[in-house]
Amino acid sequence: MDDLRPDPMVWTRRPGCAPAVAPLPAPPTRSAQQRSAGTAQYATRVATPYGGRLESQRPAPGAQPHRLVRAPAGALDAHVRPRRTTTRHRMNIVLFSRPVRSGKTTELATWCAGRSEVGGILMPDRDGVRCFFDIASGRQWPAVATEGEEALPVGRFLFSADAFRKACTCAALSAAKCWIVIDEIGKLELAGAGFGPLLRNLAAHPPWAPENLLLVVRDTLLDAVVREFGWEGARVVSALDRL
Repeated sequence: MDDLRPDPMVWTRRPGCAPAVAPLPAPPTRSAQQRSAGTAQYATRVATPYGGRLESQRPAPGAQPHRLVRAPAGALDAHVRPRRTTTRHRMNIVLFSRPVRSGKTTELATWCAGRSEVGGILMPDRDGVRCFFDIASGRQWPAVATEGEEALPVGRFLFSADAFRKACTCAALSAAKCWIVIDEIGKLELAGAGFGPLLRNLAAHPPWAPENLLLVVRDTLLDAVVREFGWEGARVVSALDRL
């Protein structure tokens, strides 16, 4: 009986059998570095958004292609995932201005009560002691400096530099809310201290800025504050019932 086992290179055709088929050649043996290079080239050609090519991600002569494999995948991931915009937007700036000791902070606290979309800092007077009040968390802390602490002098007051830094941090953390309130803007801010650094950042209308910024300013400093921070187009109000 004829040996029916196929030749290792060619199938034997017998009467009534299927046509002879040549076997596929064995794949060439490639090193790990060659396999990595092939994967990087495939990802660069195929896995790029819209089938485009990323010329900057082609393996350069002398480079180590296996270290570039993740680069095209990272580019695709960045394309698919939503990215935070860096486009600047214009804030709606409102200056709440009235004479000193006319009840501005009290009216502001009433306006803020129960509004989840409002954050920022109030500066009420508790039993004759100035305090900072974080609208979002309800926390409060003394604004006046203690003995041996870094102080910011304003008139007869000595404010705590650490307390102001904490207030600026709390106000900045509320930037995602619709309204940020800062009470108040005065001589410290005009000198670049207090809330001054935060206000200068907000004056540049950065991408993280809130939609609305409500600032308390005494009437005698209103013009100076507008000029200092470039808020000529801000809306000035003396009451909050129409906001």
